[in-house]
Amino acid sequence: MINLFSSDAQRVTIVRGPFKGTPLVPVSSYSWRKIFGIYEHVLNKWLESFVPHIEVVWDVGANDGYFCYGCAHRILEHRGQAVVVAFEPGIEHDDCFLREAPHQWVVEVHGDSLLQPGLQHFAVAGRKTEVIQPQPHWMMGREQRTIRTCWAVAV
Repeated sequence: MINLFSSDAQRVTIVRGPFKGTPLVPVSSYSWRKIFGIYEHVLNKWLESFVPHIEVVWDVGANDGYFCYGCAHRILEHRGQAVVVAFEPGIEHDDCFLREAPHQWVVEVHGDSLLQPGLQHFAVAGRKTEVIQPQPHWMMGREQRTIRTCWAVAV
């Protein structure tokens, strides 16, 4: 049994969502949405449709590893092997993964001022995008964010 309000790291298994079954060691006091598969839930449909068909994941800004470990776990289930590259890029490196198409990607955008320049950057690289805005979860409501966030995904 996990204590969702503990600040101690505890190994858990994600129980729902696109990364179901993935082991994770979150700080549970702010990661219960991850455990129940509803963290950034607006991306679940996109992730469920693309992750089974990809072989390589680039996690640019890997944070606690939820996305890269979740993708790796699901790709291993579907394909038997996965390649995950996770890093924090400098601006001088950010366009290399855009032009090496034909892969799918998701970019988390923090702050309204970064969305249009980011979309312009993808357009110059010839990548079609869709912007997904955060939506409240039907049961848990809105995720608490310190800055406005959205996601640009490949279409």
